[in-house]
Order: sequence, then structure tokens, then C-alpha cells
Amino acid sequence: MKPAKTEYKNVFSYETKKGTMWMFRYQFVDAFGKRHDKQQRKFKTPEAAHKAELEAEILVANDEARQLLDSGMTVRQWTQQFIKLKQAEWRPNYKQNITTAVNRYILPLLGDRKLSKLTKMEYNYLFIQPQLEHLKPSSVQANHRYFMVIMNAAEENEVISRNKLKGVRFKTSERRKPFSEDDLARFNGQLKQE
Repeated sequence: MKPAKTEYKNVFSYETKKGTMWMFRYQFVDAFGKRHDKQQRKFKTPEAAHKAELEAEILVANDEARQLLDSGMTVRQWTQQFIKLKQAEWRPNYKQNITTAVNRYILPLLGDRKLSKLTKMEYNYLFIQPQLEHLKPSSVQANHRYFMVIMNAAEENEVISRNKLKGVRFKTSERRKPFSEDDLARFNGQLKQE
């Protein structure tokens, strides 16, 4: 079914199994004169779709169209692009450490998340907490620092408007201990007896 026009120029309604939804379609020209068509769906009201369209127009007016084009970029896509761009500048040891962090933790835990949509709460739940289950807090802190390098580069290269994860802190003592000190002493005492 073809989308139907609304009172807003670039906002259209369409029918789904769940009912009527709204979308916007906005055409623009980037700094190089290339035409683009930005679409976004699944808005619950025409006003919400119109607001998102206006935000897109503001980005284009402020010469920040790149953020519009990259808005759907995942952590995996940006990280792979970032590594290709920067790895020639890195010392071998740093390159090995960041590659290990990326392949073992960053991509498996966050790879499919959209870069621009990642929040502090999601980051803590999806990235920090799972690592604290089985890694030393210092290792989790190192992986966090590597990911912040990647996120800050995304901000500097205007892939995202701002790094929402700046200021993320976590207690380095959050790692769960299997025994309290008393339990450990009793356990060791029992081992000695047996």
C-alpha cells in the first residue's frame, strides 16, 4: 500500500498490522552536490515524524548532512572503518591490544547497536556488566577506554553529533566475589583438614 500524504509536506501515513504509522521522506543535497533521500518510519504520530524531519533539515542547514547519512551506522560498521583508517598510526602493542578488545568484547557485545542510539544505561547493561562477571575490573576499564577512543573518533569525524557515553563511570570494585573473606577463611580451613 502506497503511503498517504498528511498535512505536513514530507510526512506520510501508512498502514501496518498494528494500525496507522507515520514516516517522513526528506530529499537534500550534500556539500558535494550529491542528492540524497532520507527516510525514517515507525512514528506513532504525524507530529513525531514531522519533528524528526525538522531535525534532519537542521542538520543539513548546519552543514552536518554527514550525520544524517551515517545515522544508521552500527558500532560494528564504524569500528571496522575506524580501525582501517587509524591502524597504520598505532604501535604494534597498542594495535594488538585494541584489536583484541574489539574482537573479543566490543563487537560481540555492542556490534549490532546503532552508534547514534547507544545510551549510558544500555552501555552499562550490555558492555560493562557482562565483563565484570568474569574479568578483572582493570581489564574492563581498559576495554572501556578502547571503546571511548572509537566513540570519540566518531564524534570528531561527525559520524555522531556527540558522544553520549562521555562521563561513564563504574566502580572498579563491582566485580562479584565468589566468597566473602570469612567464607574464604572457612573454605581454606576445611581444605587443610581434608
